[in-house]
Amino acid sequence: MFSEIAKVFGATPNFVEVSGRKLAYSELSPPAPKGTILLLNGLSAKRFGWYKQFAEFGKNYRTIAFDHRDVGDSDLAADDYTPPTKPTMPPPFCTSSA
Repeated sequence: MFSEIAKVFGATPNFVEVSGRKLAYSELSPPAPKGTILLLNGLSAKRFGWYKQFAEFGKNYRTIAFDHRDVGDSDLAADDYTPPTKPTMPPPFCTSSA
Protein backbone atom coordinates (compact mmCIF):
# COMPACT_ATOMS: atom_id res chain seq x y z
CA MET A 1 0.00 0.00 0.00
CA PHE A 2 2.84 2.44 0.78
CA SER A 3 4.20 2.24 -2.77
CA GLU A 4 0.72 3.02 -4.09
CA ILE A 5 0.50 6.08 -1.81
CA ALA A 6 4.00 7.24 -2.83
CA LYS A 7 3.01 7.06 -6.51
CA VAL A 8 0.01 9.31 -5.87
CA PHE A 9 1.52 11.87 -3.47
CA GLY A 10 5.16 11.85 -4.58
CA ALA A 11 8.28 11.52 -2.48
CA THR A 12 8.19 14.89 -0.72
CA PRO A 13 5.32 17.15 0.35
CA ASN A 14 4.91 20.85 -0.26
CA PHE A 15 4.91 23.18 2.73
CA VAL A 16 3.14 26.41 3.64
CA GLU A 17 3.87 28.44 6.77
CA VAL A 18 0.89 29.28 8.98
CA SER A 19 1.35 31.13 12.28
CA GLY A 20 5.05 30.22 12.31
CA ARG A 21 4.53 26.50 11.64
CA LYS A 22 5.01 24.52 8.45
CA LEU A 23 1.99 22.57 7.27
CA ALA A 24 2.57 19.79 4.76
CA TYR A 25 0.30 19.44 1.77
CA SER A 26 0.06 17.68 -1.56
CA GLU A 27 -1.52 19.19 -4.63
CA LEU A 28 -2.52 17.71 -7.95
CA SER A 29 -3.97 19.70 -10.82
CA PRO A 30 -4.61 19.27 -14.54
CA PRO A 31 -3.62 22.11 -16.91
CA ALA A 32 -7.16 23.55 -16.94
CA PRO A 33 -8.92 22.52 -13.69
CA LYS A 34 -12.71 22.66 -13.45
CA GLY A 35 -12.42 23.96 -9.87
CA THR A 36 -10.70 23.20 -6.58
CA ILE A 37 -11.33 20.41 -4.09
CA LEU A 38 -9.88 20.68 -0.58
CA LEU A 39 -9.82 17.28 1.10
CA LEU A 40 -10.38 17.69 4.85
CA ASN A 41 -9.46 14.89 7.19
CA GLY A 42 -9.89 14.33 10.92
CA LEU A 43 -7.42 16.15 13.16
CA SER A 44 -5.32 13.05 13.82
CA ALA A 45 -5.46 11.65 10.27
CA LYS A 46 -2.77 12.16 7.63
CA ARG A 47 -3.40 13.44 4.13
CA PHE A 48 -2.47 9.98 2.82
CA GLY A 49 -5.92 8.70 3.79
CA TRP A 50 -7.22 10.38 0.64
CA TYR A 51 -4.86 8.63 -1.77
CA LYS A 52 -7.58 6.96 -3.88
CA GLN A 53 -9.78 10.05 -4.10
CA PHE A 54 -6.78 12.38 -4.54
CA ALA A 55 -5.65 10.70 -7.76
CA GLU A 56 -9.17 10.49 -9.19
CA PHE A 57 -10.24 14.07 -8.35
CA GLY A 58 -6.85 15.37 -9.53
CA LYS A 59 -7.66 14.32 -13.10
CA ASN A 60 -10.20 17.15 -13.47
CA TYR A 61 -9.83 19.42 -10.41
CA ARG A 62 -7.09 21.19 -8.50
CA THR A 63 -7.02 18.83 -5.52
CA ILE A 64 -5.32 19.60 -2.20
CA ALA A 65 -4.83 17.35 0.83
CA PHE A 66 -2.93 18.54 3.92
CA ASP A 67 -1.66 17.38 7.28
CA HIS A 68 -2.89 19.35 10.29
CA ARG A 69 -0.24 20.56 12.74
CA ASP A 70 1.27 17.79 14.85
CA VAL A 71 0.30 15.21 12.19
CA GLY A 72 2.25 13.56 9.39
CA ASP A 73 4.87 15.83 7.82
CA SER A 74 3.60 19.07 9.41
CA ASP A 75 5.49 20.73 12.26
CA LEU A 76 5.00 19.56 15.81
CA ALA A 77 3.98 22.19 18.34
CA ALA A 78 4.97 22.44 21.98
CA ASP A 79 1.96 24.52 23.02
CA ASP A 80 -1.66 23.52 23.58
CA TYR A 81 -4.14 23.31 20.74
CA THR A 82 -6.17 26.39 21.62
CA PRO A 83 -8.10 28.76 19.34
CA PRO A 84 -5.23 31.30 19.05
CA THR A 85 -2.80 28.57 17.92
CA LYS A 86 -5.09 26.78 15.47
CA PRO A 87 -4.12 27.20 11.82
CA THR A 88 -6.22 29.68 9.92
CA MET A 89 -8.82 28.11 7.68
CA PRO A 90 -8.62 27.92 4.85
CA PRO A 91 -4.85 27.60 4.75
CA PRO A 92 -3.07 30.05 2.41
CA PHE A 93 -2.50 27.40 -0.26
CA CYS A 94 -6.26 27.44 -0.92
CA THR A 95 -6.22 30.96 -2.31
CA SER A 96 -6.52 31.36 -6.03
CA SER A 97 -3.28 31.74 -7.94
CA ALA A 98 -5.12 33.44 -10.81
